[in-house]
Amino acid sequence: MRPPERFSSSEHYLHEVAAKECGLTDFGNGADYLPGLRVLLASMDVDPRFTSEGRQLAFEAVVNTLIARAYAEEGWKHHPEWRTTPIRKPIIIAGMSRTGTTALHKLMGEDPQFQGLEHWLSQSPMPRPLRQEWPRNPAYLRAARWVDGMFAASPESQVAHNVIVDEYEECLELQRQNFTCNRWTCTWTAPSYDAWWQTQSEKKTFARSADILRLIGCHDDRRWLLKNPSNIEFLDYVFDQFPDACIIQTHRDPLKFMPSICSLVHLLHIGFEGEGAEATRHLIGPREMEKWATIAERGMAQRDGREAHFFDVHHTEFHADPMGTIQRIYDRFDLVMSAEAEARIIARIEANPEGHGKHRYDFASFGLRKEAILARFARYIERFGIAN
Repeated sequence: MRPPERFSSSEHYLHEVAAKECGLTDFGNGADYLPGLRVLLASMDVDPRFTSEGRQLAFEAVVNTLIARAYAEEGWKHHPEWRTTPIRKPIIIAGMSRTGTTALHKLMGEDPQFQGLEHWLSQSPMPRPLRQEWPRNPAYLRAARWVDGMFAASPESQVAHNVIVDEYEECLELQRQNFTCNRWTCTWTAPSYDAWWQTQSEKKTFARSADILRLIGCHDDRRWLLKNPSNIEFLDYVFDQFPDACIIQTHRDPLKFMPSICSLVHLLHIGFEGEGAEATRHLIGPREMEKWATIAERGMAQRDGREAHFFDVHHTEFHADPMGTIQRIYDRFDLVMSAEAEARIIARIEANPEGHGKHRYDFASFGLRKEAILARFARYIERFGIAN
């Protein structure tokens, strides 16, 4: 697969490449995804400073998203039982990014009573095959190649946010299929797409994501364990799809999570833009601060009246006592922890696979000031008793 000279005129070519790669030609209702795809492609011609390797990776990211759409469409046709597959009381981890959501997700994911969204299935949705079959599946191998390529281009991004092809992934990877989600605004520099995205509704994006989960789990009756930090902004859409959802909302001092978010975004940009990412480094902070402060405010408003569905986890408490925190979550949502689950969770805590390196960051280089962060998140800090 070779990237086009101009992305904005490559819509047909991208679909051809995707069809050739996966052998499928139905990408679903164009009205749902083509507007966002076209804005994204136009942005890719003017906003980022792609390296040659980054340009190839970006091209593959778009093609792989079209492939994921085609897999979903094919799966829905051949497995009509997805329509009657219930998703009851899903456990959903949400909250500010860089507040321990991934570590909590991976730990709870050791409990075999749950099913989750494995990374490779987020890229190629299908009824979940038997695990021993995964290494021979072409879709699994394609997902593994792309992850390897991404981390080869930006090794430090693996320290900040490691992705394992056969472990649980964020629902955000499903939401990008409609090309209307914040996944595209942080992968590479994309201000023109970002401006468009902020004016759009994600209602259809969430509905498609829920239907994809029903497809993946249509032969599995275990309870879903899901994670996506920014879901806290879209609680109305979450409860539209899952009225009995159980939300674990994670919290942390904004003076810690904000520069960490900016560092992660910058490392992702480096993977696609190399040294060119330095030119926009100072713009990341103001944009991400406003974005996540808005998420916090909308989340607080949409949480009102739904307290019975929530349990709050503070990063300091979780870090100090992960097993105790998980046990309190289980008590809150009437979950039973088996001896096997307890042993597996403790083993992962001791192995500490999420502690794969020190993630360094600062304020000034991202255009951040501590006083501005505290002022912008003042309501969030007060409501949830966040300690500085």
